[in-house]
Amino acid sequence: MKNIRSEKSAKRRTSPANPESNGDSSLLIEPRRAQGHSTRFLFQFAVGIYGYTAYSASKFGLRGLAEALQQEVIGENIHVSLIFPPYTETPGFAEENKRRPQLTSILAASSGSMKADEVAKKALNRR
Repeated sequence: MKNIRSEKSAKRRTSPANPESNGDSSLLIEPRRAQGHSTRFLFQFAVGIYGYTAYSASKFGLRGLAEALQQEVIGENIHVSLIFPPYTETPGFAEENKRRPQLTSILAASSGSMKADEVAKKALNRR
């Protein structure tokens, strides 16, 4: 299988399936291969929730990506971790709150949220 090394090429391959994706998996690890080790985090939405059909489907796909990527790079001492944060307070999340279905808002109210910097700190302190 051919490795995709350019961001433009990677986006062309992944965008039809998920236009918000960051690119091909090889882009996640290329900069770290020369260093001999790395830990990569993928943030994931852990459950399917009413009002998040398309979003949940793409995030569930991250688990498969993480599992496959880990198998591909474990021999190079590169480790992949999944992070399951609660709702994260970002500008995008604030906009989403304005237009999501009422039932989704009721369900979301029971789970709480975290500031983005808190999520990042907890993710980096997992080791």
